[in-house]
Amino acid sequence: MKKVLFKEGESPLKNKKGEAYYGLIIKTVVVIALVVTAISVFSIFVKYQNANYICKRITREIELSGAAVPSDINSTFNALTSELGLENTSWSISNVTYFNNSEKTIQLRDTFKITVNTTYYIEVLDPLFDDAISVAIPMTATLTGMSEVFQK
Repeated sequence: MKKVLFKEGESPLKNKKGEAYYGLIIKTVVVIALVVTAISVFSIFVKYQNANYICKRITREIELSGAAVPSDINSTFNALTSELGLENTSWSISNVTYFNNSEKTIQLRDTFKITVNTTYYIEVLDPLFDDAISVAIPMTATLTGMSEVFQK
């Protein structure tokens, strides 16, 4: 007795058995790839938001105290960077006119600019027996503040 796999006149290419499984596997792989990409892009925005938050806090601290004393600001900066997990981050103050240079005080309504710099690394390739290949994305958060303290 002869076993027939296909009906007479039917091509084996027209057989659709199991096609739904392949479609489901491909769709699942595409969805997983999109989710992983979204998470990696989202983490860039989170890191920038954290740098922006540090910049706002430092600016507000200087506005309220009327002084840009590096030791006080550095303690706040170090606490925030360790809390938020930002390594390789630095800050600087510019465009400032000090009322008293030795005390680093800023007169009422005098402006200053705070800049926070950090770098985000995206790992492109992570071989087993070598260092990871990564792309560095520099991020800068800048904010202008104004002293709220009258210096005598």
